[in-house]
Amino acid sequence: MESSINPKDNDIPEFKIVFVGNESVGKTCIINRFYNNIFSDQQQPTVGAAFVSKEITTKYGRAYLHLWDTAGQERYRCLVPMYARGATVVVIVFDLKQKETFEEIPEWIEKVKDIADGSHIVIVGNKVDLLDDQILPPNQENQSNSNLNNGRNSDLIFKDEIDKWSADAQLSVTYTSAKTGENIDVLFEYIIGLLPRSAFHSPTSVNLDSGEQNRKKCC
Repeated sequence: MESSINPKDNDIPEFKIVFVGNESVGKTCIINRFYNNIFSDQQQPTVGAAFVSKEITTKYGRAYLHLWDTAGQERYRCLVPMYARGATVVVIVFDLKQKETFEEIPEWIEKVKDIADGSHIVIVGNKVDLLDDQILPPNQENQSNSNLNNGRNSDLIFKDEIDKWSADAQLSVTYTSAKTGENIDVLFEYIIGLLPRSAFHSPTSVNLDSGEQNRKKCC
């Protein structure tokens, strides 16, 4: 993607939105889908971090969203608190086809909660397009699989597991597909709804598409 920098309007509030999570869960793809409505399954792993900035218009006024994409590889995780500092929203992404990425959500919360105290935390289950019976309804058993644990395949993520964790953690889970675009708008509408109204000055009509100006910078 080409980089472009537009003159900055000091009257427009800016908000830092940081995406974290394990490697290959789809953080970059979610951002790319929202930023310019594209998807590539040949995405290279993020090294360190990168960000794009997008101007949006909400019912409270215009704003810049600075979308930070952080690396999920183990060797880069020590850098996550640095990138999360000052974030308005921290988005933790897990892969619905990889249970390990769901089980590590508490670790990601722990990494950011001290340095990003006061930030909103949003949980996203990505790759919903790949699901067949991966997330099963509560109490449904898959007797055809040989790796059952009390009637359950220990490698699968079950919806009632997610629901229980969500209730215990008091954090809702949004299911998305960066590939198809499913619920990407829902996710970002939710994120935008978390932005502090006090940062906006003049009200205007709701419009997430018109008057867009995009900026990108990588580091």
